[in-house]
Amino acid sequence: MRLALRSVAVSCLLAIAVLSLLPGNLRPHTGASGNFEHILAFAGATFFVKLSWPRISFWPTVVLMFAISGLLELCQFLIPGRGPRLDNWLASTIGAAIGCAAAHWLLKLRR
Repeated sequence: MRLALRSVAVSCLLAIAVLSLLPGNLRPHTGASGNFEHILAFAGATFFVKLSWPRISFWPTVVLMFAISGLLELCQFLIPGRGPRLDNWLASTIGAAIGCAAAHWLLKLRR
């Protein structure tokens, strides 16, 4: 089960990285706001990261995702038609905190 969860977590992170680093004209659009997309993507990814590595406590998990989202935003300086945005970074971090809290709660229920 743990291997399956880790595969999902890594797949989510890879999907976020690919979508974050696509040139602006190739990036798919959902119709939702960019910040909502960031919250949803990082909530889902962090949920599976936390379930996959439950021994890593809440804040280190959120800080890790904060760093990943920040790095991806900064890499957008190098991508045509893209640019880093502070509000997207903060939305990603909020999503990470939500996903981590949901997984943390679920793990506590299972004990």
